[in-house]
Amino acid sequence: MRKYHDHLAIGINWTEQELEEAEFEGGNFESFKRSAWMMYEIARERVNFIGWPIEIAGVNIDDLQYLVPEPFIFDGVEFPCLDDAISHYSRTFGLHKKYLSQVLSFMGKEQFAKAVRFCRLQIGATPSERKLALLALNQK
Repeated sequence: MRKYHDHLAIGINWTEQELEEAEFEGGNFESFKRSAWMMYEIARERVNFIGWPIEIAGVNIDDLQYLVPEPFIFDGVEFPCLDDAISHYSRTFGLHKKYLSQVLSFMGKEQFAKAVRFCRLQIGATPSERKLALLALNQK
């Protein structure tokens, strides 16, 4: 996830159609227009890659569900776990990671997009303002 963070951010900030219609001309912007969506798709596929089964002494490691956290799928990307998705979107949008986790504890991971939007509204908020927003969420 760390290696492909920048490439995955392309898919968060742009759609394929927006990139095709962008009027980037000359230099780096023109090459970005040509290759950005492809870079995003390659990164997404690499992150989503499911490897072959691994066995130790005849025991399939994949069968040991309790050792591996449950993957979290959001916006076409399969994150190894919810914490990795929180870290990725916190870095991408400059969100307070702990705050996003707290918002998700109220909203639930099913409303991940709504939680990210809520936190984006609070980017410049002070700790006391974030605390008040959490209290308001808790009362709903």
